[in-house]
Amino acid sequence: MANQILLISAVQTEADHAAHTAIQTIKVQWSALTFPVQSAIGKPCPNLVFANEGDYAYGRFLLDPSSESFAASLFDPDLPRESNPSIFASVSDQTAPLRRTMLWGALWDYVHVAKSPPRGYVELALKSLPEETDESLARIQGARVAMVLHSYLHETARKSLAPRADSVIADRMLNAPTLGLRIVSFRTFTSISETPAALQQVKDLLAGKLVVPGLTLKPLDRWNLVGHLVALGDPEAEAILAAERARDHSGEGQKYAYAAEAGTPSAEIKARYFDQYLHSQTIEEDWITQSLHPFNSWNQTTLTEPYLTHALNDLPDIKQHRKIFFLGAWLGAFIQGQNSAEAQAAVQAWLASQKIDPDLRLKVLEVSDSLDRTVLIRQKFPE
Repeated sequence: MANQILLISAVQTEADHAAHTAIQTIKVQWSALTFPVQSAIGKPCPNLVFANEGDYAYGRFLLDPSSESFAASLFDPDLPRESNPSIFASVSDQTAPLRRTMLWGALWDYVHVAKSPPRGYVELALKSLPEETDESLARIQGARVAMVLHSYLHETARKSLAPRADSVIADRMLNAPTLGLRIVSFRTFTSISETPAALQQVKDLLAGKLVVPGLTLKPLDRWNLVGHLVALGDPEAEAILAAERARDHSGEGQKYAYAAEAGTPSAEIKARYFDQYLHSQTIEEDWITQSLHPFNSWNQTTLTEPYLTHALNDLPDIKQHRKIFFLGAWLGAFIQGQNSAEAQAAVQAWLASQKIDPDLRLKVLEVSDSLDRTVLIRQKFPE
């Protein structure tokens, strides 16, 4: 396999007390699990080694601990850069985002294998987002921030970070220099807003009191905002849902209203919806698909975990009678909507006790990998 290794060093000579940047790319080709990089042998140890410069290879390329620490420092705007600005420019060039995206991905992989605390990643991402100009990377970072807040962090840590996250994303939503960045931030804000001040901004967006410059809310944007308020249990959510129902009489509007209501943090509503999922002859399949993730909202695991085994038990019938993509949506919502060791144990017990066809087993194992990862991270970093 052909690839390139990136080496970055902050070097200093005896005659010159100032640090200088040495950036080198070494082309390599390997066909074994481990191999020596002959051209690097004997040279001073670099501050950072990244084994997939240019994204030529396919795989997960973890940083070593020293490189992970140094890479994180390159993205921290609070650290002094005046002594050696070129070393920061080597990864922060806003006109060439690939290297920046790749290194952020390597830092994220460190979180994924439970070697780095997820809180640290979010704090660093929130520091750097005000300087980010690449829409794709801003979108990716927003999704990662949401994943950490909603899956990897325990409640106390999430609540301590929520005000900062809401503030940074809201500012980017309203003040980012391009419409694309403002739209990306709006999508993230719709997902993560949690504090009373942020939820008031959600309501102001729906009421037209707050406007994202250049963005006209589409019906789905409005329903996503409504659904977010419903899932968070906002005191005004029920009235806002009713008002939006009266406002949007379209067929799509009825579907989105059904999905939004599924996110209500109510045991009675959960029971009604799950019964409809299994037995209703009138609820259309795409309505159910649209409602699965709101039903399994990240903040309602106490309400939804009792349905996990029931959802797994229904897989053979789903495979036989539902459309081909429904099964994946069903599994993704019910398994990935959980974050506890108890839910993980329920999936494992179901796999051990059920005689199911190999295809279903593989699908459950594939989807449950994300739950296994979530439980591992939460156990490793209880905070």
